[in-house]
Amino acid sequence: MISRATATPGGQAIPWLPAQPAWTDANGTMWKPAPPKQLTEEAAKRFARRSSTRVAIERTPPGSQEIEWLDPAAQKKYWDRHIAGHVQDGTGHCTPDEQGFTYHVSSWRDPQGSRMILISEMC
Repeated sequence: MISRATATPGGQAIPWLPAQPAWTDANGTMWKPAPPKQLTEEAAKRFARRSSTRVAIERTPPGSQEIEWLDPAAQKKYWDRHIAGHVQDGTGHCTPDEQGFTYHVSSWRDPQGSRMILISEMC
């Protein structure tokens, strides 16, 4: 697992969301890791293309918890344009995108069993 954190001005370390055992979004939904926690690009692509799967983007700095939720109708297009080919999943070489980012993709579930894919920007 990749462990990243953001240091606050007071010196507190805020962990990157995939490094946390659970987290609660702005709407109060608690998300817990779903096996497998880290997804390969191929597995993540299948989930991201399903409108029944929520897709969220964790922007840098890590741990900021400012999550961007993708519109389910736009998930496939967003994946194909921005994420494909740039996922660090441990299966081989990963090329950064035009902004210098690569991505970590993790799988989560809410208490009702709905799946969410969290795409975390890495620089």
